[in-house]
Amino acid sequence: MSFKAIILLTRAEGATHEQFADWWLKQHAPLAKQLPNLRKGIFNLVENPVDGDPDGVSELWFDSQADFEAAYASEIGKSVVADSLSNVSARRRMFVVENTIHSSACMNRLGLVTYVAREYDEAIGFFVGKLGFTLVEDTNLGDDKRWVVVSAGEGASLLIARAEGEQQVASVGNQTGGRVGFFLQTDNFDRDFAEWTARGVKFREQPRREVYGTVAVFEDVYGNTWDLIQPA
Repeated sequence: MSFKAIILLTRAEGATHEQFADWWLKQHAPLAKQLPNLRKGIFNLVENPVDGDPDGVSELWFDSQADFEAAYASEIGKSVVADSLSNVSARRRMFVVENTIHSSACMNRLGLVTYVAREYDEAIGFFVGKLGFTLVEDTNLGDDKRWVVVSAGEGASLLIARAEGEQQVASVGNQTGGRVGFFLQTDNFDRDFAEWTARGVKFREQPRREVYGTVAVFEDVYGNTWDLIQPA
């Protein structure tokens, strides 16, 4: 279960709601997006707030409260707080537990995709250690088998399955017959490209600017190819 924090912000004395919105969405949001281990962030701008009401409500998701605290203890986190305090008259945060009582959205979704690996820990080391995925589950099933799930955040997670038998072993590193088989979206291509390159991730090309966004093909630990994409 993820951890969620809500922060209520009220504009600085003498500032208009429009000035608050311009600062919050154009200056503060790009800074907040850099918080370490931030899984999801939503900035809700209050419409026509009356005196005393907050002008903005931010929702921030982390894997745990410890990750939240560590994010705000980092240099980026300190900068986020300092930027807030310089531009608001009131800042209140609270921790919440979501309880969905209704959803009209389609309940069908792709939950897991099987990723065939040579060894569990080898794959975990790449996805968690180099790409920054979250280890969602690692359960011992007995008979030397494990249920291992890693996640990049939103969307389907990867179920890491250790190859057994000739056919599965032959598919390691070639799950899609040489085609790009996985498409990983990012909100900060330059950051991820630089960090992953420094960690030893092999990119097959330099970044390309396409009509649909910025993209580069990289290889995972076994040679399967992925697109790292920042949508346009």
